[in-house]
Parts: sequence; C-alpha cells; structure tokens
Amino acid sequence: MGFNLKGLILGSKGRFAEAVESFERAVKIVPEDVNYSFNLGEAYFKNGEFGRAAEVLEKISSLVVEPSMREKLDSYLKAMKKRSVGVS
Repeated sequence: MGFNLKGLILGSKGRFAEAVESFERAVKIVPEDVNYSFNLGEAYFKNGEFGRAAEVLEKISSLVVEPSMREKLDSYLKAMKKRSVGVS
C-alpha cells in the first residue's frame, strides 16, 4: 500500500507529522491491517501525540503477535504510562 510505504519513508527522515497523515490514510483504506495501525501509533508516539498513540496501540494490543512488534508496542505503552504517572 502506497500510503504505508510513504509513511515509512517520511518517518525514517524524521518527518513524523507527515508520516502520521500517510498512515492515517492507509488505516482508513485498510482498517483491519495491524501493521498499518501499529505504524500509525508509532508515528503518533514519535510525533509527541501520546494520547492518540495510546488509543491506537491499545486498540491493537491483543492482535499483535509478531515478537519484535510486540516488544516495541509494549515499550511504547510502558513509556506512555510512565509519562502519565509522572505528570500528576
């Protein structure tokens, strides 16, 4: 899917806001693709949009079985949880 690939390229260049836009379009077209949703959540996280990242990543959490993706997802969720605890 072109939008997902474009998002990956933009993200690799540190252009996370633009990557988010591409991943959002990919997820809109193929909402059942866990990889696209994960990429969107990761881009939100890297763009500092932690609420949106948590929403997306928690939604797909039970569907992620690939070990490296699972590890990243868990680390992002843990980091966001730590952030929200430290903010109070």
